[in-house]
Amino acid sequence: MFQQQERLMQRQVYNTVRLISLRRRHRARRIWVIPRSQDWWHLLINNWTDREFLFNLRMRRGTFQYLCGMLRPLLTRQHTRYRRPLSVEIRVAVCLWRLATNLEYRSISHLFGVGISTCCLITQEVITAINTILKPMYLKIPSPADFKTIIQAFRDKWRFPQVAGAIDGTHIPIKAPRDTPADYYNRKGQYSVILQAVVHHNMKFWDVNIGQPGRVHDARVLALSSLFDRMQRNSLLPPWTECFEDVNVPLVILGDAAYPLLPWLMKPFPESRGVPPDQINFNHRLSQARMVVERAFGQLKDSHISLVSQVTSACCVLHNFYTSSSSSGGTPRRSQASRETSSLQRVLGLPRGLLPVGHARNTSPGRRPGGIRNRCPSHLSWHCGLGGSQRQGARQPDPRTQSLHSFIAEEIVFFRINIVNFFFFLY
Repeated sequence: MFQQQERLMQRQVYNTVRLISLRRRHRARRIWVIPRSQDWWHLLINNWTDREFLFNLRMRRGTFQYLCGMLRPLLTRQHTRYRRPLSVEIRVAVCLWRLATNLEYRSISHLFGVGISTCCLITQEVITAINTILKPMYLKIPSPADFKTIIQAFRDKWRFPQVAGAIDGTHIPIKAPRDTPADYYNRKGQYSVILQAVVHHNMKFWDVNIGQPGRVHDARVLALSSLFDRMQRNSLLPPWTECFEDVNVPLVILGDAAYPLLPWLMKPFPESRGVPPDQINFNHRLSQARMVVERAFGQLKDSHISLVSQVTSACCVLHNFYTSSSSSGGTPRRSQASRETSSLQRVLGLPRGLLPVGHARNTSPGRRPGGIRNRCPSHLSWHCGLGGSQRQGARQPDPRTQSLHSFIAEEIVFFRINIVNFFFFLY
């Protein structure tokens, strides 16, 4: 008796639930899209000047249109009878606005007339498209012809020979992670991940490593990167050397005092009392040439403040993309790289004194990084046009003053970044 009643109750419950589900299934959806106005965007895109495009989207109108054309194959959506898809221009503008201003999605939703969740989805889609299409084109290892240009540019601008790039790291602020938050708490009192980058003479990135916790030392970040493995295997830089005082110096990357001294990584001499004038001059020249990576980080953070992992990679690609368009005087063209390469092959040979490693006359001292660095100060002093008596009699900068100036400059940069973040948070 009780079993029959229980079965009857189960049957009634099943029928009730089935009836409710059928009613919900056949209920017509009241609305597909909440009506929002996109007049603000259509008005501005038709009336903005190049200067206003540069101020708001961090690139000029022609560069913006070229970027939309490059990303169009991955961002174009199909027309349906339910609603019209957003144009590629709106999608790219939403992502650039988010990266450039770090504005919350609610405000971006009101500006562009799209939903809040749609803003978040569009940003991720555009970032993925940038990393898929543009990253192989604008964030890559230089070719041998490009390395010739880089070496010659460092020699002409800062009179420092055999330089293939400058390396440094910067902290990208993040929210404290749930797992092991102490690992991400850096010396500046905030949670962050580290972006390690190598740049050209013109502040373009050609190698980046993203994601190490902010507490990790710069030397450890380098040791854990793929750049270190490739450089240790001698599979990244061309095997070109230049002879300084019977020592064949290979191509090197410039770093600050936090990095180790390696055959392919040049760092300054330790600054203390009694440092010879040649070493002070060497440190000064190295610091001048290495500042190119600091300026690249400054431009990156000034243009794109919201930076984490995939977003950081996309921002580095956009930085190189706009730097290429600025250096070419307009919209970047695919054929320009081949034209520059051919002209370099005709005009530039190897820089003066470059020899293949197999033809080195005396490589034993050059294999030791200390031996390479010890030969460079006197060569740089002669290369800058300073005689021996002039070097000894000339007034040299105080190492303590140089350290203080570099510390003040670094703090000013971070203070400026914090002020920008503060005002964007207010607005």
